[in-house]
Amino acid sequence: MGTKKIVIIAAVADNLVIGDHGDIPWKLRTDLSRFYSITKNKTVIMGGETMRSILKRNGEPLTDRKNIVITRHPNDWRLWPEVVIAKSPEEAITLAGDGEVFICGGAQIYSAFIGIADEIMLSEVNVLPTGDAFFPNWDPFQWEETYCKLFPATDEDRYPHFFRKLKRKNFCETVNARNAEQLGVMEKINAAGYCPFCTENLKKNHKKPIIFEGDHWIATENQWPYSAAASHILIISKTHTEKMSDIPPGAGEELTSICRLLEEKYDVKSGAVCMRFGVPVLNGGTVNHLHAHFLVPDPEKESSLFFWIDKRKTKKK
Repeated sequence: MGTKKIVIIAAVADNLVIGDHGDIPWKLRTDLSRFYSITKNKTVIMGGETMRSILKRNGEPLTDRKNIVITRHPNDWRLWPEVVIAKSPEEAITLAGDGEVFICGGAQIYSAFIGIADEIMLSEVNVLPTGDAFFPNWDPFQWEETYCKLFPATDEDRYPHFFRKLKRKNFCETVNARNAEQLGVMEKINAAGYCPFCTENLKKNHKKPIIFEGDHWIATENQWPYSAAASHILIISKTHTEKMSDIPPGAGEELTSICRLLEEKYDVKSGAVCMRFGVPVLNGGTVNHLHAHFLVPDPEKESSLFFWIDKRKTKKK
């Protein structure tokens, strides 16, 4: 069985303009040459307006590539039998087959695929043109940069630009899952491409009640508590934070207040507050979103309550 990789490839001005009345409002030979070399012998998906712009400029569809046009008006393309017609983004992906599939505009097509793309190849052009087509707003927290290079202005290319590659970030570290149920949920979250601990997403998978909500933190029961814990509470940052240095002023004081509240609520005689930060594959965490664990050991359990801060696997949690 083959694999498919959906890649958005775009040139975007500093004000997110990507086009003006069907034309590109800048000339970058370096970028056009890169676009050809990257997409050669691959499948490209675009909307009708983008294809019209290509025909106006080149007189024919993109050569050496499989051209798929998403359109509600298939008769518009009867003079171009080599163009594959799709009625929807879903049909276009099916027609594309396996391998790398490049999404190359326009604005509505980018918007349709930004939520499911695996990678973005972005040429950020240092210019502020007028235009009527814009690249969609995208959440930088959902992506991580894998490559970046500056191309300065030259005699041929009037505008400097950065070329960046970004891959969709996995917010869940599946290697640290502790049971099959948790692993299955984490895999679905990674496939959907969102952070499960961000406040707008928390209720999508988390089924436990909220114990406390402050300005900076939410306290809730852990859906998959450590086996030797009598109580296991998660205290989750309300803003997407991955490093200790990102904690806003006042958050530390509120975290202490929440721990005091939990200590009183559960009449805790002995417990611990533990927090990992940074890359979870190295520290044993499961979600790349800052959160603390409020842990109370169960004296009736024979096994010890462990909190690992490395990538070793254990069955003693």
